[in-house]
Amino acid sequence: MATFFRRRAFGGAKPPPAPSPYASAYDDAYAAAPPPSSPLTGLPPHIARHLVSVYTTLGLMSAAAAAGAVASARTGFFFGGWLPMLASFGALFAFTAIPAGGVGGAGAEAKRAAALGVFSAANGAAAGPLLAHVTAVNPALPAVALAASAVMFGALSASAVLARRRSYLFLGGGLSAALSALLVVSLASSLLRSSAAFGVELWGGLLVFCGFVLYDTQRMIERAHAGDRDAKRHALELFQDLFAMVVRVAIILARNQRRREEKDDRRRRS
Repeated sequence: MATFFRRRAFGGAKPPPAPSPYASAYDDAYAAAPPPSSPLTGLPPHIARHLVSVYTTLGLMSAAAAAGAVASARTGFFFGGWLPMLASFGALFAFTAIPAGGVGGAGAEAKRAAALGVFSAANGAAAGPLLAHVTAVNPALPAVALAASAVMFGALSASAVLARRRSYLFLGGGLSAALSALLVVSLASSLLRSSAAFGVELWGGLLVFCGFVLYDTQRMIERAHAGDRDAKRHALELFQDLFAMVVRVAIILARNQRRREEKDDRRRRS
C-alpha cells in the first residue's frame, strides 16, 4: 500500500506541534535530507549516485535477458520447458536469501549479482518461444518492441525522477487492485478463449506496468533517502516492470501485424 505523507507549515510565532510518536522514518529522512544540489534532477549527490548504480544494474540484467531469449529462440534449448521457470524461481530465492550490504562477507555481493544474472537469463529463455513467434510474424518486430518499451520506460522513469517528491506514491493501492483485476481477466481469457478479454489483458497490463514504473521509481528514491541503497534489489523491481512491458508490447505488435495481413488477404481475394 502506498504511504501518504504530510507537510506542516508554520507561520508567525505559533509554536510547532509536538512530534508524533507515530512519525515514520521517511519523515525523519525527509527533514534530515541535505538540500538538492543538482539543477536537473533536484536530488542530493548520494541519491543520484544510487540511481546510476540501479540503472547500470538494470541495463546489465536486460542484456542478460536478451541473450537468454535469443539463445532459447535460435537453439531451441530450454524451448518451452519448465527449466527456465524453475531456474528463475531458484535464482530469485537465492538472491533474497543472501544478505545485502556486505553482511554475508566479501563474496556476498558477487553471489547476489550472479543470482540476478541467472534470474534475468532464465526469464529471457522463458520468453524464447514468444520471441520466435514474433520473429516469424515479422523479423523487425522484436527490435521495434524493445525500442518502444525502452523509450516508454525511460520517459516514465525520467518523469518519476523529475516530478515532485512522492507525487506518484498514491498510485500503489490502485495499481495493486488493477493487477488483481487483470489476473481475473487473464483467467477468464484462458478459459473462455475470448479475444476481447485477451486484448483487455494486454492493454490493461501495459498501462498497469507503466504505472508501476512511476510508483516503483519514486518508492526506490524514498527508500534511498531513508538509507536503503540496495541497488541490486531496486534494479530487480524495475526489471520486472520493464520485462512485463516488453512482452506485452511485442504481443500487441504481432497481433496488429497479423490483423493487417489478414485484411490485405481478404482485399486480394475480393
